[in-house]
Amino acid sequence: MNTRIVEQLIRLSFIIVALASIALGFSQKSTIAASAENAQQWVVPAQAQKLKNPVPITGEVLTAAGPLYVENCARCHGENGGATGPEAKWLPEEPANLTDAKLIKGSSDGELFWKITSGRDPMPSFRQLSDTQRWQLVDYVRYLANRAQYVYLGAHSKR
Repeated sequence: MNTRIVEQLIRLSFIIVALASIALGFSQKSTIAASAENAQQWVVPAQAQKLKNPVPITGEVLTAAGPLYVENCARCHGENGGATGPEAKWLPEEPANLTDAKLIKGSSDGELFWKITSGRDPMPSFRQLSDTQRWQLVDYVRYLANRAQYVYLGAHSKR
């Protein structure tokens, strides 16, 4: 075979490999985007959405819920709820940011209770906790979101 033809075939091979890599990259990005979109769609049954929290948010409840949160939730969601727990980086998807006031305020108490109870991969179910403990965690999640909102507002008012 002629040297010139071999050189052209090698160049053509590199071009084909480069184009295939680019196409694969776009395909993976689309798959990742679709996966992220599906991850955000956590459908809660209508009946569960309507549940009312029988545990009022009090200092006593938050004091009881704090250790429950640290033991069961903080390793993924982070101690402050910002999805920065030490195990978060190893998960296939980022845990919910519990300091996102829009996300938390947009969820009913029943939705949060159902998600804590049922779990969804990679988040485990917490059925082993009593109903009262799970409702306390709902209160604690709301506390984290509210606290983060006020910290955020305070940080911007110091000019």
